[in-house]
Amino acid sequence: MRQDRVREIVLKDLSELRANRSTLISLVIFPVFLLFSALVQVQSAVAAATPGGADLRDALLGQTVLASSLLMFTAPLISVVVGSTGIVLEKTNRSLEPLLANPISDSELLWGKALAPLIPALATGYAAFVVLFVAGDAIAWGTLGGPLYPGPFALYQMLVLMTLLALIGTFSTLIVSSRAKDVRGAQQISMLVVLPVVAAAIVGVALAGTNVDLMGILTLALGLIAWLVVRIAIRRFHRESILVNWQ
Repeated sequence: MRQDRVREIVLKDLSELRANRSTLISLVIFPVFLLFSALVQVQSAVAAATPGGADLRDALLGQTVLASSLLMFTAPLISVVVGSTGIVLEKTNRSLEPLLANPISDSELLWGKALAPLIPALATGYAAFVVLFVAGDAIAWGTLGGPLYPGPFALYQMLVLMTLLALIGTFSTLIVSSRAKDVRGAQQISMLVVLPVVAAAIVGVALAGTNVDLMGILTLALGLIAWLVVRIAIRRFHRESILVNWQ
């Protein structure tokens, strides 16, 4: 697999993304809404806390698990929105057939189309967590006399759990969009597939709390789902089938 060909596909799709105003708006609206909800949770927990006590920071981190969990929605949601527009728009714009006729392998096309939504999804998700860390510290500093974030648990949610969810969202959408006829249908079907997994992951985080063993089971389950989705995408993503379904 040639990396330069993959990079060309990624750069082309990202360039088209910048010209798609409705998709760009979604890149802002989703994270802002989730971030606002998360900060409200932090503010409520801090307002109800009693200043002082060696375990206050740990107690607040435990009470704000839902806040950081909400941000885990960011990357998979964006990957669905961005990923569902990639192949389907090229079908409707009649720019897909020349691309598929180029001397690129199925794997190069697959990874190019996957990285194009995955990169902005993870970048936006990581940025949302960083804003939570900074704003959460500003909210809690007066009560704690020090920083609230970033704790190891929140970092784990950001770097491991959200990344796995983004992979699931990206490759699930890639499978759907390669066979869909329009953007709305691709997005609706992808959401029906991805949202239950994300919701189950957030419920799992809430139930696991700070239990390392339960968190390990959740991570293993998400890793297995991500591996299966990627494998299915690799097996089913072929230019011939895309052309047949399109025509």
